[in-house]
Amino acid sequence: MLHHIEIYVRNLAATISYKCAREYIVFVQVTEKYKKFDYNRCRVGLNHIAFSCEHKSTIDQIITELKNRQVNFLYDNNYYNSENNFTIFFEDPDRIKVEITLEKSL
Repeated sequence: MLHHIEIYVRNLAATISYKCAREYIVFVQVTEKYKKFDYNRCRVGLNHIAFSCEHKSTIDQIITELKNRQVNFLYDNNYYNSENNFTIFFEDPDRIKVEITLEKSL
């Protein structure tokens, strides 16, 4: 069972923390000597982080907050909508892809 994920970021003030039940994500300010190295999800390592929601209203609130913060949404429609789920994709300030999905089976 996942307990937490810790991610180094370039600008700690530009991040938003996440907590769901017992699991959470911790953001840590990277030291100056490592800021010169860029993250790329196409290299070996983390591709993206995915979260699930139980209510569409939660995703709607997240979308509003992200738009207010001028966050970069991914893909033309900003979301994937099918019979079984609704998903948004966006990037954090360091370009880590984040996915949030509403699954009807939840």
